[in-house]
Amino acid sequence: MATQAADVLFRLFDAWKSGDVDAYVACFADTFESAHPLGSTTQHSHIRREIERVVEHWHDREYCIVEKITQGDTVALEYEMSMTGAGRGFEGRVTLPGLALATIHEDRIVRYREEYDPRVVLAARMGK
Repeated sequence: MATQAADVLFRLFDAWKSGDVDAYVACFADTFESAHPLGSTTQHSHIRREIERVVEHWHDREYCIVEKITQGDTVALEYEMSMTGAGRGFEGRVTLPGLALATIHEDRIVRYREEYDPRVVLAARMGK
C-alpha cells in the first residue's frame, strides 16, 4: 500500500525535528526540485548541507501543523516551527510560521516549495 502524500511531509518534518539528516534527505526522490525564500536546488548534497546547518545552529526544534490540504499526490501544510538558537548570533527562541507545498511520487518528494518570512531567520542570525 502506498504512503499517503501527507505522510511523506510528516516524515520530512519529523526528520527536521529530530535532526536525522539521512532520513531528511531520503524524503526526496532521485530527481527533484526544491525552493524556499533563501534558495533553491535540485541536488541532494545541497539539501544535506542545509539540514546539517539547521541541526548545527538550531536546537529544541518543534513544529505544529496548523492546516493540511491534500489533493492526490499534492499536499500543502501550514505550519509553525520553533527552535532555539545555538550561538553565532542564533541566541534565543525563534518562531517561524510557514507553508510547505509538495508533490509526491512513489513515496518521495519530487517538487517542494516552502514559504516563510526570511526576515525572521535573518534577524535571528544577527542576534535580534
